[in-house]
Amino acid sequence: MATRERRRRQPRGPLTAGKFPTVSVVSVVTGLCAWAAIASSGLLSKILLPPPSEMWRVAGILFSQGYAGVSFWTNYGVSLLRLAEGFGLAVVIGTTLGIAMGRNRVISNLIYPLIEVYRPLPALAYFTLLVLALGTGEASKIAVLTLGGLPPVLLATREAAATVRQDRVEAARSMGLSPIRILMIVILPSCLPEIITGARIGFGLCFTTLVAAEMIAANSGLGWMTYQAGQYAESSVLVIGLIVMGFTGIVADLGFRLLYRRLTPWVGKA
Repeated sequence: MATRERRRRQPRGPLTAGKFPTVSVVSVVTGLCAWAAIASSGLLSKILLPPPSEMWRVAGILFSQGYAGVSFWTNYGVSLLRLAEGFGLAVVIGTTLGIAMGRNRVISNLIYPLIEVYRPLPALAYFTLLVLALGTGEASKIAVLTLGGLPPVLLATREAAATVRQDRVEAARSMGLSPIRILMIVILPSCLPEIITGARIGFGLCFTTLVAAEMIAANSGLGWMTYQAGQYAESSVLVIGLIVMGFTGIVADLGFRLLYRRLTPWVGKA
């Protein structure tokens, strides 16, 4: 009885899509049916809203033959590679500087104002400067992705590092652990939940920046492909590109959730 009463009084957590897969499936199916009905009714031009049957036909051609002489999978792979490089650098730099800022007030006072100055700016606002400085090659694209995804990771890590319990650090120091060992055993694990959360937000920023950067200064990638399709009113190719982008974002977000549960099993159990 006591156990049942305790469970009854326990507050419920936020509702997530993962707890209601049936509702999610119904939502998707309803959206597809509405799409097919509107496309078949003729209320909108097929250029604006191609029917699902046309989408399937174009998707088969796109996935097998590519677009504008370039394989779809080549464009997709190029975008993923750029994203991995830019986001990876953002995580490494953000985690390193964030821990340093959280544990050292002088370093924090030096770097924090610089981050706050450029953080509110859209990434494309300074992309032109990066193109002028680094050229139209891969370096400028990787740089804008890194700068776009850096602030969430850095600021989340900084806040986590600043709130690490000092008694844990002192206990590790009293056991004779070196500063590097204290960092790896005490500080970094304590910051891990916030690092993953910041990385999850930073990934979304990197992804949106990637697509926009490829539309402006690239001759390959998903952003370039969708932009070219839009220029020539090839709405089926454009919509397929958007669907692939959305699916990639969903898979990445699920990966971050899984990583959070696997690497931080102690969160919420204290």
